[in-house]
Amino acid sequence: MKNKENKDKKDSFFKNIVKYKRLNGATTGKMKGKKTAFWLVVTALVTVVFGTCVFALGNYNRESMMLPTEPGMFGTDDISESSESSSEETTENPNVPGEEVEFKTVEDDYFNNSVFIGDSISYGLTLYVTEKRAEGENVLGTAQFLTSGSLSFGNSLWDVSDESVHPTYNGEKMKLEDAVGQIQPDKIYILLGTNDVALYGVEATIANADEAINRMLEASPNSRIIIQSVTPKYISESNADDDLNNDKINAMNEALKTFAEEKGYVYLDIASQFKDSNGGLASEYCGDQEGMGIHFSNAAYEMWIDYLYSHGV
Repeated sequence: MKNKENKDKKDSFFKNIVKYKRLNGATTGKMKGKKTAFWLVVTALVTVVFGTCVFALGNYNRESMMLPTEPGMFGTDDISESSESSSEETTENPNVPGEEVEFKTVEDDYFNNSVFIGDSISYGLTLYVTEKRAEGENVLGTAQFLTSGSLSFGNSLWDVSDESVHPTYNGEKMKLEDAVGQIQPDKIYILLGTNDVALYGVEATIANADEAINRMLEASPNSRIIIQSVTPKYISESNADDDLNNDKINAMNEALKTFAEEKGYVYLDIASQFKDSNGGLASEYCGDQEGMGIHFSNAAYEMWIDYLYSHGV
């Protein structure tokens, strides 16, 4: 009998109630039965209401499966703005062909996430800026430099070796695109071509420039490219017969300007700042008049830096 009662106890909740009433007497059982019934009704009502809410929420906007888009609901206005902003930041191309550039005067921090790429002329700028910074001057913000003597568009495409002239970054010699990929600069200032034009000619130099810049943009797609014109040469008796002359430099710059416009790069005509009445590098801006006639004096670096500050983009 006990086993049967235990089985009934497990099998049916209502049998338990009947048994409870029977064990506790008619009056007590009746009173407790009323209380039990009351709480059963309350429990049932709560269960129905809760189930209805769950069902409604589960079917809310079921067809689109999208969150409400009214401003403020679940913060979706903030989420949308943040997502759109993030998407624009990662997909925006700063190099737009046909876009008119308006130059502006800028402060030191404008150059903070910039990198300057160049040959021995730019390497001289590296040394000049480094010295000024050591003296406590904030020159070109915290811009970095990837410069090396004899660097050109052409040889920048070569493999890195003990004999190559690739610049170093963090103590390691590496290709321009590899260094740029690590830096991820906002702006890339390039002054190359002096070591190209006499050796390769204008057309091949532009082809090499296109390849070199494409590699850098693949590594750092959000960088803005700023091409600086090849600077003029000081002509002396010792260098007058060299393969490099100002006619070739002028032709190179015309091609670089056209190339920059077609690609949407910024072109800076720094060369015109340093020319004398004959179109060559003015003597006060030349640091090696008896040599190659292409390297700068401190006065030239000061002029160059002033030009950069007045030609922000």
